[in-house]
Amino acid sequence: ITLNFHLKLEDSLVQDSDAYVTVTFAGKSVDKPISELAIQDGCYVVPAPVAAAQMTMPITVQVFDGAGNGGTIYSQSVQAYAQKLLQTADEQTANLVKAMLNFGGKAQTYFDYNTGNRADAGITVADQAIPAVMDPQIFGNMVNRINFYGATLVFRNMTAIRFYFNAPNGVKDITFQVGQQQYTPVEKDGLYYVEIADISPNKLNDTYTVTVSNGTDSYQVSYSAMCYITRMYNKSNSENLKNVLQAMYNYYIAAVEYVAQ
Repeated sequence: ITLNFHLKLEDSLVQDSDAYVTVTFAGKSVDKPISELAIQDGCYVVPAPVAAAQMTMPITVQVFDGAGNGGTIYSQSVQAYAQKLLQTADEQTANLVKAMLNFGGKAQTYFDYNTGNRADAGITVADQAIPAVMDPQIFGNMVNRINFYGATLVFRNMTAIRFYFNAPNGVKDITFQVGQQQYTPVEKDGLYYVEIADISPNKLNDTYTVTVSNGTDSYQVSYSAMCYITRMYNKSNSENLKNVLQAMYNYYIAAVEYVAQ
């Protein structure tokens, strides 16, 4: 989830090449030059990406001129903004916002993060039936003894899929590609992974195919975030994990219905 702050700025700040905005979140501050911000409807947009478990954490934004003089401090959280949105939202928007907050609350429990202030406080969401296990699809013969080890999800401001490969002979002169984009594999714990990032909630059932090639032979693995959700939900013994996956699936259904309206 990304919370966008829309700021009207005085001409003196816009014309100050050294002016910047400071975004502070979870104890960390990031400076962004005014000149690099996007403009929408006459406002400068300051994006603040938030992981699912961080929806109740306040985000502060402050503009500084080139001399370091700070202006008004603005503060907001995803949860607080969502609660205001619910006051005037239509049914499908409300369903999406509630599913998002429910996902946030379940993620807080799973990650044991700021559980005293839950995003889903006062929110009720009906659970949707999760499909049977969806397995990855694998095509072709192994290249350089590289085989698919497994996949996992990474929860940031948007979901990411990590495809893990076992490569006993290394990955030198081997390409990893999704569509037309090539990925540089990252080594971790004796395995190599490529990460497909920024998967929006309504795209969790979209399939991504990683092609492993040595230039002559190729090996393909097709996987979606839904493969992970169904597999782990149906096989895990962790109630907290099952709850966060259920909430994630509810969020997916609400997002698909919202986009379709």
